[in-house]
Amino acid sequence: METETIKEKKKIEIELIRKDGKTIFKFKVDPKITNLYSEGEVRESQSWPNLKFYYLPSLTQNREYLSKLHGYNLFDDYGMPIINERKLNIAWIRTLTGQGEIIIKDAVSFAELSSLVRNATTFIKEYFEEYFKDFKIKGIISVEV
Repeated sequence: METETIKEKKKIEIELIRKDGKTIFKFKVDPKITNLYSEGEVRESQSWPNLKFYYLPSLTQNREYLSKLHGYNLFDDYGMPIINERKLNIAWIRTLTGQGEIIIKDAVSFAELSSLVRNATTFIKEYFEEYFKDFKIKGIISVEV
């Protein structure tokens, strides 16, 4: 009888706070997820002070990745603000420490921001299931000779 290994779930926590006229995007990424990006060069962002990022052009310039992001109204560019052209930037997932706070400078309604965060969580879940989940593929070919 085969035993199945139980995988521990990794968490990404997102919190939106609007206080005293400021909207703050807080996040905390499980270190095991952050470590997946750690092969990249570390760079700083002028848009998000005090946050350093793993620079991964092989990921952020990949057509399939960009297309999937676009479908969810998201983008991934640590050099840009968290909201740009009504899209949410998910580069925060690649921060060196895996946690931080980003002030949202654009006037965005709570409903729109909530929708963008929901898109981001759906995208991240699907992306990790497609690229990091263990799998096995078997196939059979019949050839007539």
